[in-house]
Amino acid sequence: MVYHHVSRRTFLLGTGGAATLLLTGCGSTSDPISTAGTLDFANSLNIPPLAPSTVATNGTRVFKLTAEAGSSRFLPGGRTPTWGYNGAFLGPTLRARRGETVRVAIENALEEATTVHWHGMHLPAIYDGGPHQVIAPGDEFAPECNYSGPRRGWLIFPAGSGCLGCS
Repeated sequence: MVYHHVSRRTFLLGTGGAATLLLTGCGSTSDPISTAGTLDFANSLNIPPLAPSTVATNGTRVFKLTAEAGSSRFLPGGRTPTWGYNGAFLGPTLRARRGETVRVAIENALEEATTVHWHGMHLPAIYDGGPHQVIAPGDEFAPECNYSGPRRGWLIFPAGSGCLGCS
């Protein structure tokens, strides 16, 4: 192993330069920066509606979702092919009470395999989707677990075989 001698001057200049770079822009200002009310968004943020659910005789809250193809208009002048749950794009909001057992029955009505990845929900890894958990066309996947996570919302979206495991 070869050691190179670093002079005190080189060390101090290097650490001083690094500190200067790290602290650039970290100074306080008397006027806070805010963009509230100053940005113009062309498209509104659409919050997905609540999904209907039923409660089975054993107390399990059951949601039924269908992965399906559709088309959506994001910009003027055309439509874009999209996938969604119970609709053309994204999916509904699932609401359950902490401590409830929840089952989400997902039917794949797409013409190709898909998977589901849950955002905002703590659940066993075996249910969290990805290439190890493909739902073939026409098949159903119905994970069931106790909802005990601290997060409040779930966001799911279908992923095609071209990007299994993407999120």
